[in-house]
Amino acid sequence: MKRQGLSAYSTVKAYDRSIAESAYQSAEELLNDYKAEAIQAGVQNVTVHVDYGSTKTMIAPDLPKKSKLT
Repeated sequence: MKRQGLSAYSTVKAYDRSIAESAYQSAEELLNDYKAEAIQAGVQNVTVHVDYGSTKTMIAPDLPKKSKLT
């Protein structure tokens, strides 16, 4: 089940709040589907995090701090 259009989320947000909210909900649903699949496969510690912004600046410095991975 592949969904398209999530990579343009940060650009869309600037133009239309309802589209941004829809993209956020779609991303959250997709990640929750993956989370359920991981749990069903036996993974015990699964966290879902949806945010918007530059992938380069969010994943490396910010996400580990928010998720207490450092």
